[in-house]
Amino acid sequence: MKRSAIFLAVVLSARTLLAAEELTISSGWDETAFLGARDRVELQLSRPLLPEDGSLGVVLGTLDLSALFEPVPTGLVYGPGGVPLPAGEHDLVVYRIAGGNDWTELARFKLKVRTRAGFDAASVVPVADLANKGQVAEGHRPETAAPARETFQDLTTQLGWRTEHVRGDFSVRTNANVTGVSFREEALRFGTLQEEAPKVDLAAWGVEIQKGWAKLALGQVATGTQRHLVSGFASRGAVLTLAPGRVFSLEAGAMAGSSLVG
Repeated sequence: MKRSAIFLAVVLSARTLLAAEELTISSGWDETAFLGARDRVELQLSRPLLPEDGSLGVVLGTLDLSALFEPVPTGLVYGPGGVPLPAGEHDLVVYRIAGGNDWTELARFKLKVRTRAGFDAASVVPVADLANKGQVAEGHRPETAAPARETFQDLTTQLGWRTEHVRGDFSVRTNANVTGVSFREEALRFGTLQEEAPKVDLAAWGVEIQKGWAKLALGQVATGTQRHLVSGFASRGAVLTLAPGRVFSLEAGAMAGSSLVG
């Protein structure tokens, strides 16, 4: 009986010491780096969770993931192999739940998740614009001063997109723009093709690939920062830029001598 009493006293003393220690939580991942959608996410506890602590709730953005975090000796673990994490940058907040509905915030962390395609960030932005230029009535004197078109409604539309995909120091950006007109004389290449100019034509396009300090631009590009040589000249072509430091940079390319469309 005495041994049991001593053992019970030791257990109670250990629990008292644990309860006196404030519960702190730390992240088991690098908050500045991106994780995969199915990577392991670990929350590390400073001490074991006691009954008087209540339970822990975990919320990612607006999603309650409490039931998906499994207890391990060092804390709580999500995945791998579970439900994929939502892509993007989110706040992961850990709460102490007491009395069923009393949620108290204990810790807040940043969690960055790559897209399913493996990019840190990805975006596709469509561009659309519709304009109308019209003349509903016209008067003139004498009759010989009649304009080429007395009334008209000319429609102009621009359709395109911009995309960006980034992973670490690697990125790919693209853009394209198509212009359509209802009146052929306003077509992009009417000045050179006359009646053969297409009413729907490619106005501009571009692809930019960057890896660290090296960048390759194709399509509609601009180059030149020297006002006595070339300054901001834009046309179609290819430009390679190498900028390993703030002092030195090298730019080489080949471009058309005049503005091109189509």
